[in-house]
Amino acid sequence: MPCQGTRTSCCSPATQARRSSSRRYSGRSWPSSRSPASPNSTSSPSPSSGPESCGPAEACPPPQSQEPAMADTENTANVLVVVDAESIYQTYQGQFSTDPNRPVSLGERTPYIYMFVRQDEMLSGQATDDLTIAVNTNNNIRWRITSLTGNTRYSVALNTCTILRGVGCITQPILIEPTVTVPLPSVNGYQVTVDRFQQYKDAYFQATAVNASETPVSYQFSFALANNDGNILGYFSWDPKISITA
Repeated sequence: MPCQGTRTSCCSPATQARRSSSRRYSGRSWPSSRSPASPNSTSSPSPSSGPESCGPAEACPPPQSQEPAMADTENTANVLVVVDAESIYQTYQGQFSTDPNRPVSLGERTPYIYMFVRQDEMLSGQATDDLTIAVNTNNNIRWRITSLTGNTRYSVALNTCTILRGVGCITQPILIEPTVTVPLPSVNGYQVTVDRFQQYKDAYFQATAVNASETPVSYQFSFALANNDGNILGYFSWDPKISITA
């Protein structure tokens, strides 16, 4: 199926609920991897006629597995988005948009967005707002976001994703919010120990590369900026890219 150029937009059920609510987040935990046969066992030959069995000097072949081997092609590229939320708050005073359908564009080049991925998955733009990553078809892409202060003081959360160019090359990014168990380290002097764990609600957008593209897939993410009280101050957007190989 060839990639199309039509713009599509995806927004999670959680986002739709937020739009109809009071624009308030309740906390700061924001969307901030057969038993073998015994070698000693042998079968004695039967003196009577019947099915042929293994003799004392030969080993019985192991049973053949009925499950076909599968190639490991379902890799996941994890993209971390770090936002200089405090600088955005100070720079865009008087320009905030609290309408999630009309986010303020940070422009083609913004110094307030830093995107990171593994070096072998990066084509260009590491630690910039214009990161271009390379993935194979059937690979997943996950995007997580946090502020420079780890979602304290000012918090950020991914809100929507719109595919600008390359519709059909990746599936629509959707919000996934699994609950995971994470270690809770403690420091006593110079000694760090991990003897406690806590439940944490992870949050990321995920898509799957389904068709190779001759030109990079261009998409737009919007995110919400909130203060410590959980009040949304405004919505902002920027446009990164993905290159998909066969």
